[in-house]
Amino acid sequence: GGALAVFYGFLNGDPPTPCLGQSSAPEASSALEIQVQNVVYAKPGEQITIPVDLVNPNNDPVDAFGLKFNYSSDFLQFQAVSDSGTLAEGWSFSAGKDTLSATTIGASDGTPTTASGVLYNLVFQVDSTAAGIDSLYLSEIVDGIENATIKNGVIKVAPDDIKSLIIWQRSEPIWTPGANTYEYNLRIKNDSQVPISTPLLVEITNLNPPPPDVTVVNADNGESDIGAIFDFSDLVGGDNVLSPGEVTGPKLFKYQLTSQMEVTVDVDFFGVLPAGSAPVMSKQNISPPNSDRLGFAAEQLPKSYALHQNYPNPFNPETRIQYQLSEASAVQIKIFNLAGQLVRSFEAGLQPAGVHSVVWDSKDNLGQQVSSGVYLYQFIAEPLSGNGERFEMIRKFTLLR
Repeated sequence: GGALAVFYGFLNGDPPTPCLGQSSAPEASSALEIQVQNVVYAKPGEQITIPVDLVNPNNDPVDAFGLKFNYSSDFLQFQAVSDSGTLAEGWSFSAGKDTLSATTIGASDGTPTTASGVLYNLVFQVDSTAAGIDSLYLSEIVDGIENATIKNGVIKVAPDDIKSLIIWQRSEPIWTPGANTYEYNLRIKNDSQVPISTPLLVEITNLNPPPPDVTVVNADNGESDIGAIFDFSDLVGGDNVLSPGEVTGPKLFKYQLTSQMEVTVDVDFFGVLPAGSAPVMSKQNISPPNSDRLGFAAEQLPKSYALHQNYPNPFNPETRIQYQLSEASAVQIKIFNLAGQLVRSFEAGLQPAGVHSVVWDSKDNLGQQVSSGVYLYQFIAEPLSGNGERFEMIRKFTLLR
């Protein structure tokens, strides 16, 4: 529908460049920021109030502004401006619909405000047929605050919750020393009896700890923290439907950390139910505290050696082998066929305590691709201190071409 078209347009390009004339008001400091607050969930057909905040850290005087808002007309209909209890309460306001999907708000007053807070409120009617994710963004800003930075808002409309319909399938997180990054592959399984159609979107709604300690590296919409979006739509079959029992292909989630630490990630999932049903979303946590850790603080370093099951398994052509060390050790990874013949060896050398991994590209030591079949991978760790015992463990995995 049109609401999603606007959303995807926002993903793939910036809002239009301001084009109003020069303001006669004094130029404001660039420290000013205009923030459109997000509406986490709204219901179709209801009236919503969206605060527009002024962040004014230097207490600059602001006595006039002009702001043009854009939105999807089949998602929202502008109703009114409310100034009750705001910084601009009692100011002289003008509001006009430029088009069905754009409204310009202007206001001025002889006594300037120097505070931070809610500048004023926008009142919208949510369309009775709306569902999904849309953006409310500023395309023009003038009259005394034209140098302010902008934070656009996101409106989510959902008549239902589909938390019970899906299951997250997440690989073991991989820590890359030196780069200070964690990454994992995420798949979504339809655990219901009804098909879920595309678009299938996952949005990060909370990071703990928050940025700048943790940021998102590879979101599809370029965001680095809250609001980062990952699109799974191309990771289902050619019918663009996640059928009952079907699992999406993997999507890489990658995070930049200032140091090793425990991280939790809250997300919203968005999908579309069968014809005649509206799109629905659910708020979920894909990294619950104390169970699925993205990181290890110093006191949470592994207490024992372990070799984890590879991921993915079965695989073609690559798979990741992850292991953990309770102390600094010399590490070897060896891969054998079922006849006991050595196929590939990895001399990882000395590695510190923590979680590590290697990737096997299904090639032997001569660089030749091996055939499909079941293989064995062996993990050998020799403690550097000499006080611990040599650790060995073997697991099976399957290459399917």
